[in-house]
Amino acid sequence: MRVALFAGELTLRYGGETYRVEETIERMCHARGLMHVSPFAVPTGIFLSDDRLEGFSFIKRIKSRSIDLKRITELNDLVRKYCGGKYTEDEMLDALKKIAEDSTYRIWHVVVAAGVSAAFFALLAEGDGRGFAVSLAMGMLIAYLRQTMMRKTLTTLMADGISGFLVAVLAVTAQRLGVIQDLAPVIIGNMMPLVPGVAFTNGLRDLIHGDLVSGIARVVEAILIAFSIALGVGIALQLLVGGGL
Repeated sequence: MRVALFAGELTLRYGGETYRVEETIERMCHARGLMHVSPFAVPTGIFLSDDRLEGFSFIKRIKSRSIDLKRITELNDLVRKYCGGKYTEDEMLDALKKIAEDSTYRIWHVVVAAGVSAAFFALLAEGDGRGFAVSLAMGMLIAYLRQTMMRKTLTTLMADGISGFLVAVLAVTAQRLGVIQDLAPVIIGNMMPLVPGVAFTNGLRDLIHGDLVSGIARVVEAILIAFSIALGVGIALQLLVGGGL
């Protein structure tokens, strides 16, 4: 049960849906003959008990979450092999620890990917070549600053709000320096990598699956993050453009 709980914790921590977390725990326990387990997962914690062992239960608090689909894929493959009898409990625990400790993406991977995404989103928003180049540079800078803020234990809500503010400030600065003509494509392009699309989709999937508590929590969290990004951009534009600065 402890090993299954650890697998469920990692699945939840790296962006897995609630039903996936509960299904992972159930399958691992059933594979070892524990047929009466009752897992219950919410975005901030997991509860696990055995119906035949009164009072025997585990609670795991989840303090931080992110989106890492590569690790989710590795966890799914690992759980399938465990349920197929290819791993003992000790071997499974070591494999799970390795997934948790390995750094899937270095910071420069994230920075480059964010810059490229922002640049092409700017093109989709009818930006020109200058907007593409500026969005590429801005996207990389914003991603680096956001990663730095997250390491300083700022919440996602605060980090994304500040990132949105910086997006608008840098875009307005580039326009006033004559580098770009139109603000909209650059701002839109750099906002898109920040938008919590996967989190919102997972929330809707939880709602459809019947996990109402988790679904509502995830959807509300995604909406709040999107609101904080928009608020940051709006405040910057009001100060620099609307306020006459």
